[in-house]
Amino acid sequence: ALCGFGLCAKKCCNSEDPVFADPCAGKQKFDSSKSSTYVKNGEQFSIQYGTGSCDGFLGQDVACVGGPSGECVKKHTFAQATSLAAFFAGQPFDGICGLAFQSIAVDHVPPIFNRLLAEGVVTKPIFTVWMTAAKIGDNGGQITFGDMDSSHCTGPVMWTSLTAETYWQFAISGYSVDGGASSSRSAQVISDTGTSLLAGSDSDIRNMATGVGATYDSGIG
Repeated sequence: ALCGFGLCAKKCCNSEDPVFADPCAGKQKFDSSKSSTYVKNGEQFSIQYGTGSCDGFLGQDVACVGGPSGECVKKHTFAQATSLAAFFAGQPFDGICGLAFQSIAVDHVPPIFNRLLAEGVVTKPIFTVWMTAAKIGDNGGQITFGDMDSSHCTGPVMWTSLTAETYWQFAISGYSVDGGASSSRSAQVISDTGTSLLAGSDSDIRNMATGVGATYDSGIG
């Protein structure tokens, strides 16, 4: 699915939870009948995220980043959801933009950044993600395709080699947390902007939590 485009097809339904009869309610939806450049694909897809899932079919259309007047690629394959998990009800986003590698993309669909690079729309194989705490409706951040976001990201860039072209996966020799918690145990980690939590081994997470003065809440884990 595309960032800036509706995750949901015009007809979107869900039967997993009657309390949230329509998780697409309030979201911007993609209506292929209103696009003169839409190409029907029809191939079915199913995605299981860490939290939530969706099912639907694929299609093709012009895809632009930075709005309709931004940089575009033609005949980009994207997913149109006809069923969403109840989890997505009320979530403040309309779609999902996959930025990991094609090797783990559902139905092996090329991610939008791969297309931007392949067609020369962007020339540097770099994208920058800036996130900030925000209330619903506020600007929560910015993605810069093809360059560094110098307005929000300062200081030296710490480059490291990937250990797998799947997620953005790399090796660490340990970690430290403000407050004193640290570890010298090596591990494989991933950077995933779509995950809003910190996941790891029980001992490491407890160590980090203790280091910042957090207390455990058995009600939510």
